[in-house]
Amino acid sequence: MSRDDVRVLRRKFDDEDGSHSDTVTVRGFFHLINDDKAFERSHLVTKELLRLAGITTSVARVTFDQFLRVVCTFAVFSDVQLWRFFYDAFFAGGIDAVNARRLNSILEAAGGSYARNIEAAARHFKANAISPLTGLPSTLTFEDFQELVRRNIVVFFPLVQMQRSVRARTLGEKYWERKMKEQQLVPLLVEYLRKHDGHLPRMSLKVWVMTVVLGGYSAMARARALARRQYLEESRAKA
Repeated sequence: MSRDDVRVLRRKFDDEDGSHSDTVTVRGFFHLINDDKAFERSHLVTKELLRLAGITTSVARVTFDQFLRVVCTFAVFSDVQLWRFFYDAFFAGGIDAVNARRLNSILEAAGGSYARNIEAAARHFKANAISPLTGLPSTLTFEDFQELVRRNIVVFFPLVQMQRSVRARTLGEKYWERKMKEQQLVPLLVEYLRKHDGHLPRMSLKVWVMTVVLGGYSAMARARALARRQYLEESRAKA
């Protein structure tokens, strides 16, 4: 993330900080990243988002650094990471726990299609008893949850929309998609550098052309630069 990117987010934060206290209220924090009232009313979602910034106790106000950490973490979640985030938030205590029941009401309020679609999504698990409280299988592993999402994304679309909202209201969806791709590429490239004495793999002609056209700002170009920097730092630390 460049200094200009941080400045953009800082301006948005300062606009919300009407008291000039260098902090915003928890409600103001949520308004900065999402405009869905159903999620705003869910203290659980807010709590889990703040946990991404290392905040595990109740707070009245959020600093810019904390806001930045939440955005930079949540916005670059891959699909699997996103579903893991929500699974851990709502189902950690079991399928009939209060948090799991809260998910029902949030999805109904946010999307309006939960009640009509959850039955179809759960048909795949006929051998597994269905909880009357949630409409979901009474035992639900993370793999089961992913399968439910895959079979009927409409049911859980408000969760997808939440990440899109965070992206759109900060630096834009394309920006964060590029950052997510960089994040996925860097570990693979660092591993390649370790195995090939600091040499990166050759770029395909298509990727090379895209890099030239974008002036070196393609996801691959950025990932290669970041991977090389990380590899060199590792090498210096070992020397």
